[in-house]
Amino acid sequence: MDDLEEQLEVLRLQLEQSMAQTTEAHQEKAAAESEWQAQKLHLEQELARSHQSSNWEPAAAAPQRIYVQCERRMPKLGGRPQKPEDPDVDDWTSDMENHLQASPLSDREGLDFVMDHLTGPAGQEVRFREPRTAMEALQIVRRVFGDVDTMGAAQEAFYTRIQQPGKTLLDYSLALVKLFSKLSKRQPSLSPLRNETLKGRFTSGVRDVSLQREMRRLEFDDSRMSVDSINYNTK
Repeated sequence: MDDLEEQLEVLRLQLEQSMAQTTEAHQEKAAAESEWQAQKLHLEQELARSHQSSNWEPAAAAPQRIYVQCERRMPKLGGRPQKPEDPDVDDWTSDMENHLQASPLSDREGLDFVMDHLTGPAGQEVRFREPRTAMEALQIVRRVFGDVDTMGAAQEAFYTRIQQPGKTLLDYSLALVKLFSKLSKRQPSLSPLRNETLKGRFTSGVRDVSLQREMRRLEFDDSRMSVDSINYNTK
């Protein structure tokens, strides 16, 4: 009997010890969960305060850069024309302005486009002056490299111009029209005589002598013929 009671007492003690261990484990688990929740709440509060103090906003997408293709290739300008094929400064700046006005480019993109088409002395001069917009750059080009011909120089350039080797009649006529435009700005009285003046200079400057004679005959037969019709009929 005594042995049985001792065994029961041992079992009771083991059961109480097991229950105590189970209770302690539950308490430790609950404490761990409580500590984790507290840490999570603390981190969320710190993150919220950090966003408020820095006026945090979602990052905006970078603006997309737009490039517009020219309808025709813009030549590069190096300064005042040195060769017949070099672009005229006034014509070049006017064409560039027209392109910029027709293109949805920002001031920075427009300036980059102009600078990409400036070389030599023109590019160096404009970069030195550090323009902020494309129009400022074009104003510098006009002011420094624009047409400064005198009346005598404009007359000499027009009346001595001949058809250059390798150039077509159309190339020659276009060059004459540009020179006449400059001359007529300094000598407005020439404007009413545009057709006659251009025809005479065009005929005299053609390289082919036989073609010269033919054009003089056509001009004599029809005095109303314009320089445009001469270009068309003498390809």
